[in-house]
Amino acid sequence: MFDSTLFILLALAALGFVSHNTTVAISILVLIIVRITPLNIFFPWIEKQGLTV
Repeated sequence: MFDSTLFILLALAALGFVSHNTTVAISILVLIIVRITPLNIFFPWIEKQGLTV
């Protein structure tokens, strides 16, 4: 369930909150939610364009 991409996204979200850049942190958390939940079935282009490393 967890892979290296999720850990990188979590680290970036934490850095976004620490640096008071909530826009970046919230957008990263949305990507994580789309990745974990079955929403990636309805929005495959989000995962393909937003989570490719």
